[in-house]
Amino acid sequence: MSNKWLLKYCLYAFLGFKSFSMSKIIWEELCGIVFHNFYLVEFVDRKRKLLTVIDVFALIFILTGILGWYKFPHLGLFWVVFLICIQLVNYFRAKFFISKEELVILDIVRSYY
Repeated sequence: MSNKWLLKYCLYAFLGFKSFSMSKIIWEELCGIVFHNFYLVEFVDRKRKLLTVIDVFALIFILTGILGWYKFPHLGLFWVVFLICIQLVNYFRAKFFISKEELVILDIVRSYY
């Protein structure tokens, strides 16, 4: 019996609930596990979609920068700064958003439920 269940048991006993049963506590724990499993699935799916959108926009901006450099070579400094900014965004994306490796780990954790 985990400490959480023991605490619930003591709390129910102390407050004098007559309808206390271990099956009710187990049912509440099961409902919590199912809720967290569904939440984790939705969280991982949303983060994967967000990373995909960011990758697509980064690719579009990089291609725009390369084609702009080819089409307007006299604006070389502008395109260099533009591409550097895009690379900085890609670098800091890993710092601010969850990585794909961490999403794989979350999928493994979800499989334990």
